[in-house]
Amino acid sequence: MIELTAAGNIVAIISIGVTLFTFAVNKIMINQDKMEHIQKRTKEINKNMKEKAKDTDGKVVKKLEEEQKELMTLMGKQMKMSMKPMLVTIIPILLLFGYLRTEYDKVGTVALLLGMELTWFWWYFIVVIITSIILNKTYSTVRKVKKQEREGVKNAKTKP
Repeated sequence: MIELTAAGNIVAIISIGVTLFTFAVNKIMINQDKMEHIQKRTKEINKNMKEKAKDTDGKVVKKLEEEQKELMTLMGKQMKMSMKPMLVTIIPILLLFGYLRTEYDKVGTVALLLGMELTWFWWYFIVVIITSIILNKTYSTVRKVKKQEREGVKNAKTKP
């Protein structure tokens, strides 16, 4: 199924480390509650605009134009929030890629996955994708559980 060389193991460890680093920087530098609110509101506006896109009533068109402005503002905020961690992580990642290229380009195949020979780049890419999926699913699950616990505590306090 998966066969790794020593170089493949090193590339896997490096890719997991890079994923953990970028994940941590993102979670530290981005206000998660604010980002979640922006994403939720953006979804609501898009849904509303799709539902009323064919309406020609002047009031509805005016409302849609206002929502379009709000949508653009929210998307700008979301992009600005996402850019900060990228600026922190891009230089170390570029330096690391330079190192990996000079070290492992000459190695050739570092992993054999389902009969496919993978170079360091493709092995790195696959490991990063898998690690990111696992981290994001775990983080979102933990976040949901904590949110439910907070809401449970709030509801328990408000009951007489």
